[in-house]
Amino acid sequence: MSYDEAIMIRASEAADAGELHRLAALDSIRPISGPALVAEVDGSILAALPLDGGRAIADPFSETAHLVELLESHASALNGAAPRPETRGAGAGAHTEQQPLAA
Repeated sequence: MSYDEAIMIRASEAADAGELHRLAALDSIRPISGPALVAEVDGSILAALPLDGGRAIADPFSETAHLVELLESHASALNGAAPRPETRGAGAGAHTEQQPLAA
């Protein structure tokens, strides 16, 4: 994550199908088939969250935990509910860069 990245959270569109299939393949999960929210960073979709309650998908080669949290927050606001705990964390398609521990 960089502090100068441009993040856009938006509803998926039909034109996003190819990017969502690519993202699903990278994350080793089935593509999202229904309505979803996507997180774009500097014009590239790096994470997506289906609005039907399915699992988030995210680019495993990028830091995306913060994007999945943003998607969950936006989805919760749309649904008027608390964030879905089953999509939180690195095991749910959110990927973070490992930092070495200081000695």
